[in-house]
Amino acid sequence: MKPLRFRHLSDALAEMWEGIDLPVRIVEADEPGHRRGRVVLDGRPVDIALRFFTIDDVVDDERWSHSGT
Repeated sequence: MKPLRFRHLSDALAEMWEGIDLPVRIVEADEPGHRRGRVVLDGRPVDIALRFFTIDDVVDDERWSHSGT
């Protein structure tokens, strides 16, 4: 599992949301699943899913490569 490079940002967001009584779980992208068209985590439906990624993630992703083909 790759360490979360910007964990401090997700932790700050989680702290803010928990301050207004929104439960937060920070997980790796492969942990949630799906059931009946909904995202689930540990069998419970997820209302909000937020993905953080860096420009390095985009640049390194072969799907976005401009190889000329």
